Amino acid sequence: MIPTAFDYVRPGSLDEAVSALAGGGEDAKVIAGGQSLLPLLRLR
Repeated sequence: MIPTAFDYVRPGSLDEAVSALAGGGEDAKVIAGGQSLLPLLRLR
């Protein structure tokens, strides 16, 4: 299965992270480490 397109944001501060999450709506996710990235994308 080919994952759908997504926006990647790499915030430089906590304030930027909070703003990115708020702007992403309910579909916004925090990914740390990357182990869960591909399974999450496949479930979309």
